[in-house]
Amino acid sequence: MKNTMKAMICALTIAAAATTIPAMAVSARDNKDVYVSDAGVLILRDQPSYDGEITLYADGEGYELHVQDTQNGFGYCYVPDFGVNGWVDLSDTYYDRAYDIDGYVLDEDDDFMQTLYSCVEGGFLALRSDPSYDDSNIIAEIYNNGTALQMTGDYSGNYGYCYVPAFGMYGWVDVRFTY
Repeated sequence: MKNTMKAMICALTIAAAATTIPAMAVSARDNKDVYVSDAGVLILRDQPSYDGEITLYADGEGYELHVQDTQNGFGYCYVPDFGVNGWVDLSDTYYDRAYDIDGYVLDEDDDFMQTLYSCVEGGFLALRSDPSYDDSNIIAEIYNNGTALQMTGDYSGNYGYCYVPAFGMYGWVDVRFTY
């Protein structure tokens, strides 16, 4: 009975340890690295191998890839432009050091900025020259939901100062219309 009890306690301890210790240790940074496609075509596969079925084939380069796992030289990633996941050959990409974990990016001075995304029900999100609601200070109109806004950390009331990569412009946006 005593040996049976020891065996049960040992088995329970091993089972508990197996559920709390990850099989593969991946740092938070490695888990959300951003790469950019640069091979002239983006090919996603259903497995980390050239034998995997192609799930997405897109002409062009510069697609943002949020890599969550790596295997055999492939990265399992989310592609925001298409809203899909899949495996991509990492040799067809480059690491974008401008991005870091949790939606924060590094600016030219290596200061952190948070990336937010535009979200409007109708109409547009105004990019303004000044942090106030005034039609005369609109410098651009953001119509597409999900447009990246790289926040600099400067805020005034509901407005935050940001860089909009899609427009190559800096300005103020009402952060109530972001996510």
